[in-house]
Amino acid sequence: MHWSHLYFIPVFSPKWDAITEMDEHNRPIHTYQVCNVMEPNQNNWLRTNWISRDAAQKIYVEMKFTLRDCNSIPWVLGTCKETFNLYYMESDESHGVKFKPSQYSKIDTIAADESFTQMDLGDRILKLNTEVREVGPINKKGFYLAFQDIGACIALVSVRVYYKKCPFTVRNLAMFPDTIPRVDSSSLVEVRGSCVKSAEERDTPKLYCGADGDWLVPLGRCICSVGYEEVDGSCHGKITELRGKKCQITYITSNLFVCGEYSLQIFKEMNKTYVLSYDAIGFEEKNSSKKHHLNQLHPCRIWNSPYCGVMLLNYAIYSVLVFHNKSGMQFHTKSVCLRNKYQLLIWALKSAV
Repeated sequence: MHWSHLYFIPVFSPKWDAITEMDEHNRPIHTYQVCNVMEPNQNNWLRTNWISRDAAQKIYVEMKFTLRDCNSIPWVLGTCKETFNLYYMESDESHGVKFKPSQYSKIDTIAADESFTQMDLGDRILKLNTEVREVGPINKKGFYLAFQDIGACIALVSVRVYYKKCPFTVRNLAMFPDTIPRVDSSSLVEVRGSCVKSAEERDTPKLYCGADGDWLVPLGRCICSVGYEEVDGSCHGKITELRGKKCQITYITSNLFVCGEYSLQIFKEMNKTYVLSYDAIGFEEKNSSKKHHLNQLHPCRIWNSPYCGVMLLNYAIYSVLVFHNKSGMQFHTKSVCLRNKYQLLIWALKSAV
């Protein structure tokens, strides 16, 4: 994350100037510059506006700048400097234009890796330096940054202020929210994930947020609920075949699905899988006051079939038999009584449920 809309105020000894120059590609560069290298005891300050810290506990300041080589300027060896100082001050509110240097804490002295000369100026060669410093913990609502010149020839090209976070992610079918790292870089933040839609916990999903905004040490996972399969990090209804037509199974509960206008119920007992099917009218009754007519489901063994079930539907008892043959899984029904206002369906599935 980074903050935009920073603006700068020359304060205390207002010798910083806002200047626009052209680089070697004739593109404008907006800078703040100061170059009072002929006079000793310089103390020129440039301060930012008040910056809200948002959720940040530790902030990072990236500075891009150019700095003149003192050896390339005649008669300034006693007064010219090649560094400047970076300061900050925490505050719960904006102080307006008021500025007291004594209230600011020094972050660091900033030096350039490359300095430019008079020849570079003539060739429009921009020797840009980039330095990053971190500050924290920040405890108040916001802060100011300030730059102190003590006699250098500097052009401050850009300042980027940002903080790091572990971004929202999905791992092992679990979602993990944006998380701010701790200030202590050696300490990790443990975050518990929540399962994506149509998934359930197998083992408690966890990730750890590191100081650099990276997720580390994935533990645990979620799995897709019955009737769903994992596709690209999410759970989708399995595609099955109903009377030669493909349809998307819709999840209702952990063991109840809808395929088109029909529904399918699955349950397990004693390591065996039992399957019951009924039409849409029966499904509607399941969610009505008559739902007690549909939930009486018992295992059975009929015709030596390895999978079967019995249910009471509209006061008619039906047995559902499942067996395997060369064409796949077959569902057959047999009514125990003749009251069959809602007929059970005969389904043929190409893949196992």
